[in-house]
Amino acid sequence: KNNSNLNIYSITGAVLACLGIGFWFFFSTSSLSTADENTIENSIAVFSFENLSPKDANPVSGEILQHLIISDLSGLTHLKVISHQRLKDIQKQSTDGLGNYAIAQQANAKVLLSGSIMDLSGTKIILGDLIDAVDGNVITSHRIEGNNIYSMVDELTEFIRQDLDISKHEDDQLALDAGSKTTQSLEAYDKYLEGLSYFNNLDYEKADAKFQEAVTLDSTFFDAHYLSAISKWWLDETETNKEASDYCKKLIDKEIFNDDKQKLKLQGAFNLIRGDHNSAQPIYEKLVELDLEDKISWYALGEAYYHRDTKDEEEREKYFGKANTAFKKALELDPELQIARIHIIHMLLINNKYAEIIKEEKAALKVNKKNNRAYSHIILAYESMEDSTNSKKYLDKAKLILDDK
Repeated sequence: KNNSNLNIYSITGAVLACLGIGFWFFFSTSSLSTADENTIENSIAVFSFENLSPKDANPVSGEILQHLIISDLSGLTHLKVISHQRLKDIQKQSTDGLGNYAIAQQANAKVLLSGSIMDLSGTKIILGDLIDAVDGNVITSHRIEGNNIYSMVDELTEFIRQDLDISKHEDDQLALDAGSKTTQSLEAYDKYLEGLSYFNNLDYEKADAKFQEAVTLDSTFFDAHYLSAISKWWLDETETNKEASDYCKKLIDKEIFNDDKQKLKLQGAFNLIRGDHNSAQPIYEKLVELDLEDKISWYALGEAYYHRDTKDEEEREKYFGKANTAFKKALELDPELQIARIHIIHMLLINNKYAEIIKEEKAALKVNKKNNRAYSHIILAYESMEDSTNSKKYLDKAKLILDDK
């Protein structure tokens, strides 16, 4: 019990230390402008496929199939593909267990793809339903049989391209096969998905370990490399991280990327992680233009604005405002992205906006009453206001709530 009390009383000190360091820094963007939607003719949300294989089979997971299809379709200029991460973020914001149809609507997708996969004595069968996300009607269904999951995904995505009339654009072809965009190793994909689960639960040490297992199996697996670099950086609270920046530079030099967007992500991360925020800024501005729902790039944009060089107080205030907007956008996309919330609170502290901190974090406690960081910020705000009565009140409340198993 004494240890528990000690932990509670150390909350404020830990937060002060956290806020006093330089904070974690990431990618960037500056214009906060909206991506040009003129070329987008349709949008699709792809969900995990149900696995109907016999128990003694060793099938491809439905989530791997989902990732492969998303990756394949993402090369089309005239089709907006909702990212796997965005669908996950929408799902975890709901306590009601939203179904695919509701999630697709919240993601502003016009159509959704779901289905099943079976492995019958080595022959794989994919059943895919393309569904109208507005009225719920099935537009068309496809049955794909084969032995190679990658060629089967390519066949299915080509059907979808034709179904959505994207095929009329001669310049909008599925140039790369699914395996080339991701990995030809299903074992590496399994490790990557394990790492992604840890990453989304903010366990960056375990995430990095799994991503490294994935790239050991396939040294060209961009997504695993990229999130490994991010994990390494977010594990470190110092202002720059040489290990992570060197890792990004190595990937750039070895050209471990499949397209210009992936190259930009590496260049942005390399500059931001080594502390060159001014160079990172235009890169992340471009990345959020390309994908308005990329929470990591929005967060990185906030980092670049927050830490960039400024000539005077007026310019510093301008970029603080832009940073605040970017961090809030990242938090809007994923309310559990606590690193973005920390920066927002830090800027409020700098500007002595203690009442606003209290309001923000009381709202956070309504969502999660065991949010110890929210208690820390509230206590710190009251202490800064020299309101010892309310400071003690929330300290006692934190002890009661956080000690309750």
